[in-house]
Amino acid sequence: MTSWFAHSDLDRRSQRQPGAVRPVVAALLALSLFSGAVLAAGPGDRFTIIRAKKAITVSGDEVDNAVVVISNGKIENIGPSLDFPANSRVIDARDRVIMPGLVNAATRFNLPRFSRREVHANWLAKDEFLPHAQDLLPFARAGVTTGAIYPSSGGGGVPGRALIVSPASSKAGEPRILRDKSYLYVTAEKREWREALEKAKKEIEKVDKAKAAFDEQQKKAAPASAPASAPAAPGNASAPAGAPASAPVTQPAASQPAFQPPPIAPELQPLVDLLQKKADFKIVIEVENATEVLGFEQVNEKYELKAAYVARFFVQTDLFQAVKTLGDAKRQIAIPVRLNIMPETENRYSLAAELSKAGAEVSILPVSDDEASFADLWDDLRTQVANGWPKEDALKSVTLNPAKLLGLDEQLGTMQKERAADILFLDADPFAPGARVREVMIGGEMVIPRKRGH
Repeated sequence: MTSWFAHSDLDRRSQRQPGAVRPVVAALLALSLFSGAVLAAGPGDRFTIIRAKKAITVSGDEVDNAVVVISNGKIENIGPSLDFPANSRVIDARDRVIMPGLVNAATRFNLPRFSRREVHANWLAKDEFLPHAQDLLPFARAGVTTGAIYPSSGGGGVPGRALIVSPASSKAGEPRILRDKSYLYVTAEKREWREALEKAKKEIEKVDKAKAAFDEQQKKAAPASAPASAPAAPGNASAPAGAPASAPVTQPAASQPAFQPPPIAPELQPLVDLLQKKADFKIVIEVENATEVLGFEQVNEKYELKAAYVARFFVQTDLFQAVKTLGDAKRQIAIPVRLNIMPETENRYSLAAELSKAGAEVSILPVSDDEASFADLWDDLRTQVANGWPKEDALKSVTLNPAKLLGLDEQLGTMQKERAADILFLDADPFAPGARVREVMIGGEMVIPRKRGH
């Protein structure tokens, strides 16, 4: 049985010499391959080192015989056969292929659904979240290390802002909240969305009109200008020539009242902030067909809003008719992983592959929002690849692309310096038949550890 934490013979020889490290470490440090955070580590701190058969970084080439250096929950370095300090905690995964953790862009995993309508842009999915760590363990077992939980809406409208969580437990034993206010989720029809934006625009106009009336009132109430010269004060008639004139008596200026804008409807305030460019959170719109995509594109263009999409459909969909529009605009879109069938035909095709080829940024969702579908995600991805979707695009669709959709691509989605050490350990290449996620690391800590004998 392979030990999960193991030092090589060279490590053990180094440990017998106090303070000794592998000879190449000094050269690595001199070349600044390790970050300043590592250099600043105290004598009691240790790096975590992963030694793997192969690392699929998603940010570049695959690395055989990979060594990953981790400090403070982040990747500090990655490369082939790197050397490392002798007192490092070493994870011997030379029988594993490692890759970044999966990112899910839109889920209600294990949370109840509510039927709502109308505009509630100020509501938060955080207020619906039940933070019990065990609820998200299946999430982690499937390899998902980050997920965006959107607010529930069973009847359309604008149900509010999404929540981004990690299944790794915080000190309180609950899932970690990465962002409590993420994208604004929209399930409205085109007409409802346009009306919501028009209402927000009227709120802005209401404030502008009140400010104009206030300014005009202040202008009328301002005192008349003082005369150019004031008469000489009594008793100064005999003042000698050249003597300084008496300073004019000044009256204290009356305090001017401050403008108090009329209140904005709370449910519209986030939309007002978007239209006034005071906020930059993303809009994510749920669609079912090509007509909805084209309609929302028209409305968003009018209000200069850039939106991403979450597509909800069964096997048949006509979204292929919107592929060029989405591709030309470089839109982000999350879709179910299943293969598709042209309406009224038996012709199968990969919408994901067509969107990627056109220039859209595709994120993949499980076919259903349940544990079984999360577990089957890799099998479904392999089917897509077998039907012509390039492996590189398929990998990005579950790592880097959804991280970009969530605005977290500087932290998640790839294995490179300064990214979170959210790492999956697979027993084979992810697209090999039967390959499975065996262990999961989040933030440098093993959330799903290695089992004995595996």
